[in-house]
Amino acid sequence: MELRPQALDDVGLRGAVQQLVETWSARTMIPAEFFCRGLDEQQLRPEVTTGVYRIIQEALNNIARHAVASKVGVVMEVAEGMLVTVIEDDGQGFSVLDEMERKRERGGLGLLGMKERATLARGRLEIESAKEQGTSILVRIPLGPSDDE
Repeated sequence: MELRPQALDDVGLRGAVQQLVETWSARTMIPAEFFCRGLDEQQLRPEVTTGVYRIIQEALNNIARHAVASKVGVVMEVAEGMLVTVIEDDGQGFSVLDEMERKRERGGLGLLGMKERATLARGRLEIESAKEQGTSILVRIPLGPSDDE
């Protein structure tokens, strides 16, 4: 896999995520909506654009493999100096604590990798899920310059 998807350079984060969501929805036959607000004029650090794109990509892949969802929503919004991203599904849900422990014991990059990508971009990732209640992934990344700039 490419470390940085070419689409980020070609059409920016908004366009790349829109293409990702549309392609994923067509491939999986799961309806997915994408909404983006306030991102048009933002200058985002490369670790932010790559990290957010890969987090969304991994979340969508997890939904296709495990969620048994009938619909998905992806939202990106700039608010109060943060890029806020939400990926939600109406699938079967899971125990976040049990899954994180299982990943630590057996390996696997999915959820832990998503958390690490958010951290590398100076952000936070939170996962909320419950049996038969779907899953929500919330990513908050500050948009200011990094401490070393």
